[in-house]
Amino acid sequence: MRRELYEMLAALAEKDPSVILVVADLGTFGTFRSRFPARFINVGVAEPNSAGIAAGLASQGKRVFLYGVAGFTLYRAFEQIKFSIGYWNQRVCIIGTGFGWRYYQMGRGHHAADDVAVMRLVPNMRVFAPVDTDSLSGILSREPSGPCYIRIGEGLGDESFRCLPTSGSDAVVVALGEMARQCSAAVGALRNEGVDVGLVAIEELRVEHVREKLASAAQTCRIIVVEDHVAIGGLGSIVRDAGFPIAKHVHLPTDVDTVTHSRAALLQHYGFDTRTIQNDILSCLNSKPSM
Repeated sequence: MRRELYEMLAALAEKDPSVILVVADLGTFGTFRSRFPARFINVGVAEPNSAGIAAGLASQGKRVFLYGVAGFTLYRAFEQIKFSIGYWNQRVCIIGTGFGWRYYQMGRGHHAADDVAVMRLVPNMRVFAPVDTDSLSGILSREPSGPCYIRIGEGLGDESFRCLPTSGSDAVVVALGEMARQCSAAVGALRNEGVDVGLVAIEELRVEHVREKLASAAQTCRIIVVEDHVAIGGLGSIVRDAGFPIAKHVHLPTDVDTVTHSRAALLQHYGFDTRTIQNDILSCLNSKPSM
């Protein structure tokens, strides 16, 4: 998804001369840099400064995209994001990569397993988790009225997103953004076995959005939430706030440390592999939902 993002932002800059891209010590966006050098700002290893600069440019009518590794941009610059961008409702779109355990070769400092929770604390901030490049394009094409945060990754292995029914009389899997791609194989296999299970991809972390997406869920079905995020402040919290009981919540622990694991091993370790998701769905079909 990152490669497609690079081209999308270059295309936006071509159409809109107010578009400016701010990064912190990243040698990416070759097309953007070569075509719009005056609108590409690399502040170096200074994430707090990058947020302050982005806020200042937005205050002068610019449409600013602030791109960086989520584990550094969100946490090192949180004060500036909250006060300079959030409180003043500035048109800054923060794009964070490497969320959850995506940088599994690196140490804990690279893991942003609570990025949704952190950004939901910022006033006026909208939080998005696109499932694929089409949804990312749709989010970027909207004319922003204030700040937003978009978490992007590179997909999970070779799994392709399958458009499956969003409702089911037995169960509904509610997945955070890209995790819908990972869950689609499990849901599809169970449907082939006669289990009436649906799959809902949540791409905006907002109570009203979740309530609308789950409106067709049968009251008798079980809801399974799957998110590459900690339990607190993420999709599970929003589902509960929207008034839906959760039968099973698959999430990351608060002490994510994945330096030595492969991606396939991580999926299995945290319960995001196809077989484990299938077993979670089957095991909770006869269980009593709890708030």
